Amino acid sequence: DMIRTGSSIIEAIKIYEQAGASEIYLYTTHGVFCKAEDKNPKTILSQMPIVKKVVYTNSHPQLHDDIQVKSAELSKFEEIDISACL
Repeated sequence: DMIRTGSSIIEAIKIYEQAGASEIYLYTTHGVFCKAEDKNPKTILSQMPIVKKVVYTNSHPQLHDDIQVKSAELSKFEEIDISACL
């Protein structure tokens, strides 16, 4: 549905990893990616080796804090343009 601060999905990732998952691909409709407590969820997710890809749409305006995220870290993220549908 939505990734805002990433706290719920990060906890879920940890649980799946403990249960034996080796790769996780995330798909969300609304990739908001708000900073939470001065932490960028894109940075956190990109630094989790188990997370292979994060796909989201541009259905919500982005804050574009990506300047603080290294371009290599952003390679896991894919934005799908749905502007023609809105």
